[in-house]
Amino acid sequence: MAEPRQRAARRNVLSALARARREPEPAVLALIVGVVFGVLLAVVVGNDKPSIASGSSPARAAHHGSSGTARPSAPAPDHLRARLAGALRDGVRLADAEGGLAEAAVWVEGWSSPLEAGEVDQPSRLWSMSKPVTAVATLQAARNQVSPDVRRAMEDAITRSDNCAQRRVILELQRLDGGIAAAIRGFDLTLFEAGVAPPRPAPEAGGISSEPECTAYLEANAAGLRDPLGPALLLGVPEWNVDGAVHFAHALAHREYGQAGEEVLGLMRLPKQRSLEGVPQDMTAPLEWGAGAAFPGWQPAYKGGWGGSRQGAYVAGQIVVLTVGGTRVALAAMFHPSTQPPSDNPGATPAPKALADIFASVRRPLRALQSR
Repeated sequence: MAEPRQRAARRNVLSALARARREPEPAVLALIVGVVFGVLLAVVVGNDKPSIASGSSPARAAHHGSSGTARPSAPAPDHLRARLAGALRDGVRLADAEGGLAEAAVWVEGWSSPLEAGEVDQPSRLWSMSKPVTAVATLQAARNQVSPDVRRAMEDAITRSDNCAQRRVILELQRLDGGIAAAIRGFDLTLFEAGVAPPRPAPEAGGISSEPECTAYLEANAAGLRDPLGPALLLGVPEWNVDGAVHFAHALAHREYGQAGEEVLGLMRLPKQRSLEGVPQDMTAPLEWGAGAAFPGWQPAYKGGWGGSRQGAYVAGQIVVLTVGGTRVALAAMFHPSTQPPSDNPGATPAPKALADIFASVRRPLRALQSR
């Protein structure tokens, strides 16, 4: 009976958040958001379900155990879960051998919790993995009715990882939600719906005016904006962990976001393209690196994120959704190279090979789903 009560509590809390978001009264809204986050997280932790926080907690340590692998409790065949657990651990070991530390997770449709390996509580910035989250939040705020400029920007942000396009999507989210503070709540709510607590904020995450290199793009795609060069949030700099990443990927796979999520998955399945920004040496990794290299023929929906060389905390990661034999599978992986690269270019690091090693290891047991 605990699980139906948990689902009912989650629905009630999310309904309260949605009402508060539609009818914002700043002081009251802040109080409501704080209370409902606390209530839902208490419900989740109290039922020993996989709640997500940006850092570690006693509840999560007890749930995952010292190995970082979740307890097998899903209805999928035991042999498949056991094989995937071993493959995930093997993949992380292979990635570590490339010269760094990795963490990864896989969640098969129908399971109640993911399998995880490595330092799953290791915090790292979302970087460009924030782009699908932003797209979902924007589509939900717009009730899936956005302008061609915004749709083009979403596609450029996800397929090219263009930051000017991402800025355009964030400006739209701010416009729809009524400002920077409300847009932060909309972004956090999107993750909250996946069971992810708000990412750990960063000092530089507030509204930042446009960089000169984005001026032409923003002015050419400014429909509906009062100030296309105005301040926009930096949604890639807050922190989450691989546990939060796989929960978001699972929410996409599990159709938690309805039409908005399906549209974003469609964009994530498109072939990756070269960025319209910067110079070629900014990105020397193959276009289809990581999941694209590991899952040929499976049309993976995925988005990578990378950065942190200037902060001395470089990370490259990907979130992935597969459909194998009619079953959806969510994956996430992160890699932290032992040696800090001179730039954010993942091609200058072992990250593309490390992530491909993890995903290729998991691919082998996932083939069993093709015959189900």
